[in-house]
Amino acid sequence: MDVNLQQAYLCYEQAEFYCENHEDLDIILEQKNKLVQQGVNIPELSIVILSYNACREMKLCLESLKKTVPVSNQIIVIDNASTNQDDGEGVVEYLQQQDNILLICNKQNVGFPAGCNQGIKLAEPYNDILLLNNDTIVFPNSIFWLRMGLYENCKVGATGSMSSRIGNYQQIQEQFGSLEEYEQYARKVNIPMDSPYESRIRLAGFAMMLKRQALDMVGLLDERFSPGNYEDDDLSLRLLLNDYKLLVCKNSFIFHFSAKSFGKNLDNYYRILTENEKVFRQKWKIDINYYSQIRMELQPFLRKNEQQINILEVGCGMGATLGYLRDTLAPCNVYGVELNSMAASYAKHYIPNIIQGNIETMDLNCYEENMFDYILLPDVLEHLHDPEAVLNKLKKYLKPSGFIVASIPNIMHYSVMLELLKGNFTYEDSGILDRTHIHFFTLQEIFKMFMCCGFEIVETQGKHLDIVLSETDEEIYRQLMQIPGVASEINFQVYQYMVKARIK
Repeated sequence: MDVNLQQAYLCYEQAEFYCENHEDLDIILEQKNKLVQQGVNIPELSIVILSYNACREMKLCLESLKKTVPVSNQIIVIDNASTNQDDGEGVVEYLQQQDNILLICNKQNVGFPAGCNQGIKLAEPYNDILLLNNDTIVFPNSIFWLRMGLYENCKVGATGSMSSRIGNYQQIQEQFGSLEEYEQYARKVNIPMDSPYESRIRLAGFAMMLKRQALDMVGLLDERFSPGNYEDDDLSLRLLLNDYKLLVCKNSFIFHFSAKSFGKNLDNYYRILTENEKVFRQKWKIDINYYSQIRMELQPFLRKNEQQINILEVGCGMGATLGYLRDTLAPCNVYGVELNSMAASYAKHYIPNIIQGNIETMDLNCYEENMFDYILLPDVLEHLHDPEAVLNKLKKYLKPSGFIVASIPNIMHYSVMLELLKGNFTYEDSGILDRTHIHFFTLQEIFKMFMCCGFEIVETQGKHLDIVLSETDEEIYRQLMQIPGVASEINFQVYQYMVKARIK
């Protein structure tokens, strides 16, 4: 069994921080020194925090760090020209009174990326970096497990935490009413786990730990994303393209108030978000939000198996779903087909077995017949000119015991039907009437299509999307349901169908 000496060193370091028994402490230091003599050398950590107003939250953040992080690590605070006060005290005055922090007070707000870069440049040159939002609270072992993930192996370039309010699939399902309850939750989850890591294409920047050598290779945050948003996506993609792994550590929970500084003016926040999304697209030629979606709803349709299984996803984007399945359904091999050339090229750094092409016209001779336990078609069939031909094409690559798992929007959803009854059938940028959709399906037509291709559907689930209706639309809907011969109401309530089918 291989022993990770770097993680062993971190464990001794953490034990040293919490140890109160002198005899035990001597043993810990002895073992730690033995590792140093063997050449184990873990960099210290520099924690970079941007400050802008939100004095109460900053206090809570620093207090939590002082309780949970050894003083040998460095805390750097960059104040971005704070202006207001909480309870008569400004955040700058509070920060100037704090010991054991390196404080820089900017005369003007330079934005999040530039401020973070200031902090990184001030950090000790060999230290790893934790970019931490000022509206966060860390708990015992929150940062320890991020460091353990960072040194899981030499390929890991960055790690991220789970949180109470955050995007990028890093938000926990549980929600509590007080900080005390969140601390109790953290004490339950910030512990050793059998499978604590999930690999990702991108990490949310609210608590992002970076290995120094990886950061030195890819460079600092891109300041064209100032005042903020998408700089974490940009940094994540640069790490990915340099073949570094990004890990979410499920046993590292950090509380996040969210939008206590940057997002208070929501109109301005969304304006900046939209502008920086355009900047990202111009730089990378891709819609990162669309092509990095993780279709977690597919996972329940796939069974865990002690033996290795093979999964093919058609329309895999940048491979985010395949990466998630690889981590949660191990052991498995994952393969993908993607039409978009940029998405496919980026995906190959994350999932090597990605091929670029049009599933309707390309040959699949690179795959063996009867190769796959699952072939996934998430929101694919409605985009095809001949979906039946594609199902027939894929059939020979499916094991006799294998399954097709597909998600298909329902044209009968009441949001579409009510507009149609008023004479409207307007295409949109997304949704059921996405302008790229070529075919439209009802549940009955989905069953017909699979049956004609020699499949039988063994499981269906409906995804519901509740839309608030006007009084007029409510009345139209009520009248529609009373028409003799109209399909049952459930057909109008399902927004999207998930189907699982096998060869008859």
